Amino acid sequence: MIYIILFICAPYIAKFYHTKEIVLVLRVLSVKIVFSSIATVQHAYVQKHMIFKKFFFSTLGGTVISGVLGILLAYAGAGVWALVAQYLSNTIIDIIVLLITVPWHPKFLFSLERAKALMDFGWKLVFANLINAIYNELRSLIIGRSYSSAALAYYNKGNQIPALAITNIDTAIGTVVFPTMSEAENEERLKNIGRRAMKTTSYLLFPIMIGLIVVSRPLIILLLTEKWENSIIFMQILCLYWMTQPIQTTNWQIIKAIGRSDLCLKLEAIKKTIGIIMVFIAMKLGVIAIAFSAALFGFISMFINILPNKKLINYSIKDQLLDIMPALFASIVMGLIIYSIAFIKMPMVLLLVIQVIVGIISYIAMSYIFKIDSFRYILSMLQEKKLNILGSDHRKKK
Repeated sequence: MIYIILFICAPYIAKFYHTKEIVLVLRVLSVKIVFSSIATVQHAYVQKHMIFKKFFFSTLGGTVISGVLGILLAYAGAGVWALVAQYLSNTIIDIIVLLITVPWHPKFLFSLERAKALMDFGWKLVFANLINAIYNELRSLIIGRSYSSAALAYYNKGNQIPALAITNIDTAIGTVVFPTMSEAENEERLKNIGRRAMKTTSYLLFPIMIGLIVVSRPLIILLLTEKWENSIIFMQILCLYWMTQPIQTTNWQIIKAIGRSDLCLKLEAIKKTIGIIMVFIAMKLGVIAIAFSAALFGFISMFINILPNKKLINYSIKDQLLDIMPALFASIVMGLIIYSIAFIKMPMVLLLVIQVIVGIISYIAMSYIFKIDSFRYILSMLQEKKLNILGSDHRKKK
């Protein structure tokens, strides 16, 4: 149904952007929706049973093969269709791998009773996620419609690298944590899981975001050349937005694990209403103002997501701020250290390498000196993993 709607609306969307060429591109790209629906239950099965190795192989295989295909088509002069082919082939390979590796397979059966039970909980989450998706695309839509395509490109490119880090770390941790939260026996256990997730994700992501703010100039110029220099300011601003995501995600997962999908929907409606008002105010001031509104909105959303968990599991704003403060403090100090290196005259490649190395060393050193809990937790996990590997090798030799 959604595909049919997009197919029909494609000419009107193209007219909105004054670009006739996207009609066919949109109609072909939208086929992803149909394909993706096939693997939805397999993804849920993998997440519930925590067999994430299957996720890894499906994602890795699809990414590598589709990436090679996209590059080859781009060099062959396929233009935008190289991106379309890469996008769709990634989805198709993901589906094929999951159908082969996951023991559950769909059957041509339907139960209205089961559908009702799922819908009572699920429809609220669907609408909450839909609101979130529409809002996330709204800024790009406004920039693309009200300003130049170049402004949109700079904005999206500045957003791309921090978004990639968040997607690969925060989403991965959240996917693993949610099934564990759902099985928590009581509120205290759920709070402990939430605290561990909060501390770990903030410990890993805060230094990455602050580091990206500091090294954004040499990073973008070296990776994308000087013609993308205008995207530096957007990366720096939007890193502040993405810093709030670990806190937002953990609180969202807690509410969802308790079964309060109604509360998830209410929170999204409140947050996105505020966000839309901020976007429309900012659009009159320019593209940079829109980026700043996104960063400010991230902090507002963070506190809105935190508020219910004081009542639900006694995890207050004060408690959460205390949990993330050690990682935030260490990350800021690390940022100041690597920022000072930029005043030394040296080739840009060497500058970036030194900043990254010094940043990693200084962050680990502060973690050790101040005995940051997440640092010791990660070390213990790595040590346990090492012992398991050594034990497995020893058993194989026997």
